Amino acid sequence: INDLSLKDPYYILPILIGLGMILQMATTGNAKQRLSSVLMAIIISAITSNLAAGLCLFIATSTFLGVAQSKIQKALKL
Repeated sequence: INDLSLKDPYYILPILIGLGMILQMATTGNAKQRLSSVLMAIIISAITSNLAAGLCLFIATSTFLGVAQSKIQKALKL
């Protein structure tokens, strides 16, 4: 992506945001909430597909850092 002020032409970042949200909900949610979290991730991915690539990159980075934080806290049992 040459210009982060334009939207992602390949839709890679919105897909990464959706996958990150699904991973984040899988680490914290229970089985009953999985369907609603998957649907929410799809909706958020659709919304972020029209945003600037820089903002999508920020959201994706934040989401994956949240997933890493949850895994570390679960491993350390904090």
